[in-house]
Amino acid sequence: MSKSASPALIAFMQSGLPFIGADLYTITLVQPYNYTFYVTSLDRNVIWNGQVYTSLGQTAIGAPAIQRSKLSMAVGLEPSKIDLEFFAIPGTKILNQEILVTVAQGLWANASVTVRRAWITAAPWTYNGTSYGPDVPRNWNSPLTTNLGGAGDGTLVWFAGVVGKVTELGPLNCKMEVRDQLWLLNRPLPKNLYGIGCYHTLFDTGCTLSKASYTVTGSVLSGSTTTQILINQSQDMGVPGPPVYGSNPITISSTGYTLPPVQYFVVATYVTALGETAPSAEWTYPGDVPANNVISVASPPSVSGASFWNVYVGNESDEEQLQQSVIPIGTAWHESTNGLSLTGIGPPSFPTNGYWSLGVITITYGSGALSGQSYSGFIETSVWNGSSTTITVRVPFPQVPTTSDSWSAFPGCDKRFSTCGVISTGSGGGKYANGAHFSGFSFIPVPETGA
Repeated sequence: MSKSASPALIAFMQSGLPFIGADLYTITLVQPYNYTFYVTSLDRNVIWNGQVYTSLGQTAIGAPAIQRSKLSMAVGLEPSKIDLEFFAIPGTKILNQEILVTVAQGLWANASVTVRRAWITAAPWTYNGTSYGPDVPRNWNSPLTTNLGGAGDGTLVWFAGVVGKVTELGPLNCKMEVRDQLWLLNRPLPKNLYGIGCYHTLFDTGCTLSKASYTVTGSVLSGSTTTQILINQSQDMGVPGPPVYGSNPITISSTGYTLPPVQYFVVATYVTALGETAPSAEWTYPGDVPANNVISVASPPSVSGASFWNVYVGNESDEEQLQQSVIPIGTAWHESTNGLSLTGIGPPSFPTNGYWSLGVITITYGSGALSGQSYSGFIETSVWNGSSTTITVRVPFPQVPTTSDSWSAFPGCDKRFSTCGVISTGSGGGKYANGAHFSGFSFIPVPETGA
């Protein structure tokens, strides 16, 4: 990127006067957070253009100490990058979370970073009663004074880019690459690929839904643990468990085509308005299916809360792939004479039909060692037990929540059309009733090989 210094800065650099140099970092986390914070590499705060760039030593709650590598620049289409390193003491927080936790959760993906180099000419000395000296911490100010000739200030945009790979993450520090915009040329095109899953992110502009409209708050119920939070919400009422077959659902039939003998393994899931259940127990036809035969899989039993089911079939145990989705309950699946579809989509590793599944819950502690602090966790499952919902999080909370603590949560999305809302005719039904904005292609044909 080209750099252009103001006349004032050029004149100052030619004057040979002493100065203090500092990096000013503007970091913005992308949607849906849209959160910007400002830090400096200097040991005191720096004010530029009316904005305070916070130093580690000048804030009560702490700001990350930050340093960067030398800037590697190239000409032509070769991209440039810098390496950033943060050192964050406990209590260094953004979005009400420890800053290194937000990095671990992936909140920094594609965050924009602008590094502005500042040349500061005067120390902010203060009168201590007998003399002037740098003994009282104060903010250091940039721009330069303009008496050096010309308009402008004493800063220069040194580098601008987006966060790429996080190369190191520990309890007190992290390292990451920041790449300039030329790295975008490495992205494959087209941006939106045809596939079963929706390419929108929940609550983004393409999805159109408002996160605030789906965020619910309340108080933690007694009996919660660091991994299972009990809440007084009943959105999961009536959600079924995985299918249970009373007998082997696999039958065979002769086709008249020349087919080799092969073994089949089958699992099924229920599809509900809130998503997909965990898979059933694995079933297999005893031994190989005879040559010239294909299989059929019977529908799982009818249960309250599920009108459809999905079938996953493979030729090896635990290697099943989706064959057909959203089959009406009571309708069997029949294998094509072309064999199995190689969709590459396996059964869910955990149920996505819990209302809160794949969402985020935030606990704000009202007592104990973490009183006043908030921590967020990714929700794996949520289950209604008849009186309360149990939310299971992937990473344990640092302190057992109690009834003095509050929570807020919003649900997630598995990007399937049954969850978005086209499980029924039109855009109604489903978890979000947002089928008009679903951007997946659930019925796209599987790849075929032709001569």
